Amino acid sequence: MKNLKNLKNLKSYLNTFISILSLNIIIFSGFSCKKDNSSKDFSNRKVTQTNILEKQKKQFVKGVYKVTDGVYAAVGFGLANSILVLGPTGKIIIDVMGDMKRAREVKKEFDKISSLPLKAIIYTHNHSDHIFGGEAFMEGKAVPVYAHKKTKQAIDKIISKLELSIRVRSYRMFGNYLNKEHLGHAGIGPFLEINDDSQLGLLYPTHTFEKKLELNIAGLDIELTYAPGETDDQIFIYIPSKKALFPGDNYYHSFPNLYTIRGTAYRDVRHWSNSLDLMIKKNPHFLIPSHTMPLKGAKLIRENLSHYRDAIRFVHDQTIRGINKGLTPNELVEFVKLPKNLKSKPYLAEVYGKVEWAVRSIFSGHLGWFNGHSKSLYSIPKANRSHYFQELLGGKGKLLKAAGKAYDKKRYLFSLELVDLFLNIEPQNKDAKRLKRENLIKLSEKETNINARHYFLTRAQEMGLGDLPYGRPKLSQKMVDSLDLKLVFDIFSVNFAYEKAKGLKKRVGFEFVDPNQSFTLLVENSVAKSSGGLVGNLDIHMKCSSRLFKDFIVKRTSILKLLAVCSFPKGNSIQMARFLSLFQPSEFKN
Repeated sequence: MKNLKNLKNLKSYLNTFISILSLNIIIFSGFSCKKDNSSKDFSNRKVTQTNILEKQKKQFVKGVYKVTDGVYAAVGFGLANSILVLGPTGKIIIDVMGDMKRAREVKKEFDKISSLPLKAIIYTHNHSDHIFGGEAFMEGKAVPVYAHKKTKQAIDKIISKLELSIRVRSYRMFGNYLNKEHLGHAGIGPFLEINDDSQLGLLYPTHTFEKKLELNIAGLDIELTYAPGETDDQIFIYIPSKKALFPGDNYYHSFPNLYTIRGTAYRDVRHWSNSLDLMIKKNPHFLIPSHTMPLKGAKLIRENLSHYRDAIRFVHDQTIRGINKGLTPNELVEFVKLPKNLKSKPYLAEVYGKVEWAVRSIFSGHLGWFNGHSKSLYSIPKANRSHYFQELLGGKGKLLKAAGKAYDKKRYLFSLELVDLFLNIEPQNKDAKRLKRENLIKLSEKETNINARHYFLTRAQEMGLGDLPYGRPKLSQKMVDSLDLKLVFDIFSVNFAYEKAKGLKKRVGFEFVDPNQSFTLLVENSVAKSSGGLVGNLDIHMKCSSRLFKDFIVKRTSILKLLAVCSFPKGNSIQMARFLSLFQPSEFKN
């Protein structure tokens, strides 16, 4: 009762600390926006879409498609496909959708095809839309889950130090909360199913390999081959008896996403093209990608994979060639254009990936951020830059007027640049915000890349919003229990608000039971560092259930309950609340 009484005095600390719960464990979670009156006109507004994006819808018409005897692809149920393979003694599922709801829907359709028992699940790679429906496919007892050796580590990185920025950029890229007319589709699938209404059920890999694995599952000989490309843990699957190859995300009906605008480490495009070479050598008669429609016919598949490989190599090689000419990224995107013989292929249309983004990524992947020009060694602070333009044009009113003239001349990107300069000076100016929205809408209407279109439209929608409360998918208890606490504690350091600590030196221990684990957070010299175990002389020592702490992290329980239930061999709940208030994640403002 004493602890409960003390906790009533914690509101000031809890209000600042509660946002630590934004250590969300899903990159692709959704958000619901609070709309003010100025955004209503946008939600009801008709926005045109280019013909090329309309045509792409044919690639994910919803249905379960029989590819060949014993191979079925569920297309259009979510962003990714899920694939059923039947062997003499059982079923194999390749990729399991992005949430439990869609996975259950697919399982229901697969069960109509066969009542054989599930023998294995195979992940082609770690992306969320392929792995978070796993529990829905289980039929009572555990089955092996096969993946590359790097997949578990890649899944763990979903709880990442960059989680917040990648999450927000993902919302914009996938257009999660645009209305149906504005959304259209997601480029390689109808929509991303992971949002605040989702429930996630992850099954971690149980069997992994490094280069190649040959095995027999359900009476079928199967080959798993490491094939880095869209991710560094990507594999392809080949079943010789069916001449069927499953490329994961290394091939789909679009120019590949050699760089994704949601943010990613460099995707080694040379490795990607080499992985396509390995697939071509298998001479498959059936190609069943994890996005878009399956392909049939050895000649057609060889041609498509060869052109896909050559497009990737062309962009890589010509970018390196341009780099060695001394071209900057802005110059490179003018220099590197797909030749007509490749650009004309419908499966290389830039509806999902984009050549320009790939070029920029290849430059930074090889040389880093510096473009070689002296002026780029330092940047002019944005407020100063805006004032300089204002002076040049003769006043801020003329700056906004210049942006309006650029809009009238249909120079929308230039107008957007000018209005952003003005908004640096007057961020709440309604006329400027309205002009920015109109520029973004105009840019979206002529856009042939779905990710860019969504980004423009979502940013336009955000111009009328007061705040962005982010919703999170719900997690199964099994998934919560499987959270690695080490990853959670690693994130504490990048959420440390050192300016509030004022020279603080403190050592705080967290001791957990079920199973026994402990961690220490040390704050010293304006840095917070976590380590395993209870280290040194502790200033505060909290003891509690690991499940309760994990439930708190994923917002299943409150901080009040956590601190009331935990015991304190040293220090108390008020001191702990004060300490934890220093680890408030930043607000995303961009």
